Amino acid sequence: MKLLPLILCFLPFSLFAQYQVILNSGDTVKVSNLIKDGDYYTVEKYDGQTSRLPYTLVKSVLRDYSTTGIKAPFIYCQLVGTGKLFSPEVTVSVDYGQQRGFFDDYRIRDETGNVQSFNSMIDALNYMASMGWKFAQAYTITIGQQNVYHYLLKKAT
Repeated sequence: MKLLPLILCFLPFSLFAQYQVILNSGDTVKVSNLIKDGDYYTVEKYDGQTSRLPYTLVKSVLRDYSTTGIKAPFIYCQLVGTGKLFSPEVTVSVDYGQQRGFFDDYRIRDETGNVQSFNSMIDALNYMASMGWKFAQAYTITIGQQNVYHYLLKKAT
């Protein structure tokens, strides 16, 4: 009987989405469970139904923290920029806190799916600012002879 109040206390939290799946189309789907299975994501919806989404249709997967009942004032992302060989341009990856695999590619892409190059990290920062992101902090790490730029950005929720 002592277990029943504990179950009733935590049951409402299990009824809310735990992941947000952001599709390439820009649509967001909230799901209660998500499993990466080869070239597919198996998603479980609120009503227990499961679907398989091809990996190529999914832009990113974010953990949904709204189940805590506390609304955070900001969400964060990190831009990681690396220079191109024999070019002044940089290639930038975005980390939204999404689930990542070893071979996953999170470089910024244009509307046609091609990897987008930027003239500099400031060019990438201006691109993200046009989507509502604000600069928070930056640091650089040198690996071998190459600089890896890290920019932390935030956006009001």
